[in-house]
Amino acid sequence: MNRIQNLRRQHDLIEETAADILPASRNIPDIAAAEAILARLGRLDAILTDHLAAEDGFYYPELSRSADPEVAALATRFFDEMGGLVDQFVAFKMHWSQAERLYNHPIGFRSEFKAIFAALSVRIHRENEELYPLAQRAGSAEHSGKAAA
Repeated sequence: MNRIQNLRRQHDLIEETAADILPASRNIPDIAAAEAILARLGRLDAILTDHLAAEDGFYYPELSRSADPEVAALATRFFDEMGGLVDQFVAFKMHWSQAERLYNHPIGFRSEFKAIFAALSVRIHRENEELYPLAQRAGSAEHSGKAAA
């Protein structure tokens, strides 16, 4: 599996895991239910942290140095626009790290989670639809000896 296929697979897993959290947070009858939601959030955190570290720490910097100026510009723009998502998620997760807080303030949790999930979904969509296809085309041209467009 190449890098972009792996990143796309991680995107799917991130979206699937995140999609389970919101419905579960609609009804939090007790602390045990809040703890179960936090366990799901922990799974999302594990997947997302590794994924964003790879993208923000390695893939985006690599693409921003691409010989293809279109790839380099798009990667730089995307990183500038969406690169802070990991910090937002970490702050969210730290704020909602206690089951009691989640149990006592489910509306606040849902509101903040919706905002994080929306930003994450936008990033995933833009990477899948814009950045990755462009990077693949440029990579194919570079590896085949063609000049980058």
